Amino acid sequence: LAQQRQQERGGGRDATRCRLGLLFYYFQCGSKQQTRTHRHAHVHARTKQRQSIFNMSAEGDAKDGNPQQQSEEAKEKLREYNPRWRGYLYMALSSLINFASISNVQTETERASWVSSMVFGIATFLFSITVLVLDRSQWFVDAFNFSTAWKGKVEGYTLLFSVVWWVVAVGITTQVNGIAYRAFNIYFTSWLSLVASIYTLNKWSSAKDVLSIGEMTGLSATLKTWYLLFLSSLVVLGTSCDMYRYLYKADRGDASYGVAMGVVSTLVSAFWIFVHYDFFPRVEEGGWLELSSSFFLILLWIVSVAVMTQDQGIAATVTGTQLGQEKSRLFNFENCTVLVTSIDPDDETKMLEEVVDCDFFPRQIPGSNLYFAAWTCFLASVNVTFRWKAAQAIQFAQAQQKREQDRVNQLENDDDGDDDDDALDDV
Repeated sequence: LAQQRQQERGGGRDATRCRLGLLFYYFQCGSKQQTRTHRHAHVHARTKQRQSIFNMSAEGDAKDGNPQQQSEEAKEKLREYNPRWRGYLYMALSSLINFASISNVQTETERASWVSSMVFGIATFLFSITVLVLDRSQWFVDAFNFSTAWKGKVEGYTLLFSVVWWVVAVGITTQVNGIAYRAFNIYFTSWLSLVASIYTLNKWSSAKDVLSIGEMTGLSATLKTWYLLFLSSLVVLGTSCDMYRYLYKADRGDASYGVAMGVVSTLVSAFWIFVHYDFFPRVEEGGWLELSSSFFLILLWIVSVAVMTQDQGIAATVTGTQLGQEKSRLFNFENCTVLVTSIDPDDETKMLEEVVDCDFFPRQIPGSNLYFAAWTCFLASVNVTFRWKAAQAIQFAQAQQKREQDRVNQLENDDDGDDDDDALDDV
């Protein structure tokens, strides 16, 4: 091995010196006659370039004379870093902020919910930061490579589990009166962690030639918006059902309306998603029926947003009212009255008592996802109309271009026919 390395080192140095024109290594460059010719050709140039030649020779010696450095450079070139590092970085940052924000929440009750909500961020942060450190440091890469193990399926299944993990986490932390409404950092980082997991999984799917989001939603101009409307409608449906149990019987009208709207919007959007995948061959996407469906949903969501986001509505705010955050059952009874005790302003030694009906107090609503979800549904319905119009414009332009091309081809064919007739007449 030592002799082989010595030969490689000598051969590399000889080749370098031959390239630089140092002719006392001529026996490695070719025949003596070729070397003499080479010497005469470089005799004048060597005088002017001597300093640069020796500098380059020194660099070649330093580079070629160290086989350990060569092997390290070769390993550096052969290193394959995980191309999805950006997604893991997003996951690490969002999950770090998430569990740090949850740990600062002061709570005396529901301790179990507080601990379980924090576990999601801790587990994701440890996983993502471990992947980043091992990928960039290349530790244990010979023993186990996370991105290539089992042909990359280990990473894919792990990312799929991460997506499911954060779907559950978002459902727990952002449920009606969940811990996410104590601080907006918790709310937004919960959703951001889910989006980062989906983003990383999609990058892996694209790299491994597995079904990706772009392939699923790229069948038409409106399919992406139908997916967005479908997912946001599911959030409205689930949140409205959860909100229903927080309100007493006489105050559940808008919650029932939210459930009905969630069902209708989910069914319509799911229908058009299935149409794009030819589950209903008799219905074609891009027609007037799709446009009519989008107009129908726009009208419904205009009314729904107006009803749910009005003053004291179930989606008036994101965080809800203070008593709603405390999950107070004070006003969740029919025929409710409150005994109010106060000091008499004329005589401070006397106490005044007054029975007040609960309807006198503002409505107590807990925090929920309804505000953002309702507006997302409305904007998605509007965007379906815009995308449908854009698709029709593109189809019209393509049809015009095709007709113009057919007309040009017809004229060319007619000209060729006339030339053939003239040639026959000449004959």
